[in-house]
Amino acid sequence: MICSVWAGKAQLRNPQKWIDLIQASGCTRVDLIVNDLSRWRVSSRGRVSSRGIRKPSHWATYNTDKLERFCKLAVDAGLEVHTLFWAVPTKRGLTSAACWLHTFAEVAGASGHVLDAEEPITKSSFADYDDNPQAAAQHLASIMTRPWGVTHIGYAPVDKVAPFVRLANYALPQTYLTTTSGLKVSSIPRLIYRTADKLGARSVVGGFALYRQPKPDNISATLQALCDEGINTAVGWHAAGLKKHGSTLKKAINECNS
Repeated sequence: MICSVWAGKAQLRNPQKWIDLIQASGCTRVDLIVNDLSRWRVSSRGRVSSRGIRKPSHWATYNTDKLERFCKLAVDAGLEVHTLFWAVPTKRGLTSAACWLHTFAEVAGASGHVLDAEEPITKSSFADYDDNPQAAAQHLASIMTRPWGVTHIGYAPVDKVAPFVRLANYALPQTYLTTTSGLKVSSIPRLIYRTADKLGARSVVGGFALYRQPKPDNISATLQALCDEGINTAVGWHAAGLKKHGSTLKKAINECNS
């Protein structure tokens, strides 16, 4: 089992400390979050809007210098880095995303990318593409220059998310077992099957939670369930949870690989 964790804005402040913790927890990959466009929407006229932000653009990221520093340090430490990005489904938005991601990977050494297909995709209009999500997905796929995946909630809407999943190299359903998610270990095979069958994923990467864990936690059970489904890579939300669950994760990884 190859494990990774999402690392975000908080981890950019002291990157070496977090990279050391990620590796000490048994992870050999890190998924670096480069932006947060969760409030961005595209209107029926193709305009970008955002609740609480005065003038949202079609594309924005965290501080590029800090992102590059984290990525380079992680790569130098032997971690494989993938960048997680939010994008708005406009021609300008998807083109800007793909161009930025390509340049970032060339400069900082990222191996691949992951589209977070949540609200900007599921709650936005595809007006730039004649209201056709398939056209938007084809546009994005045609300009991505490295392997890429799509992460999504377990029951993501098929009509808007499946077009992206079918064209990506893999999908990552968020099989997060927490005290509030309502999911159980028995839910994992069903969500994996839905991602492959309903969304049309070519390959599936698992997800696991490092927050709101019961006692005993669900980390080992989640990874074992993913292994039982033939999943050999999993990404955990979030790096901050390693402070409490890092040793548990390392033990779970070793058990899966034994």
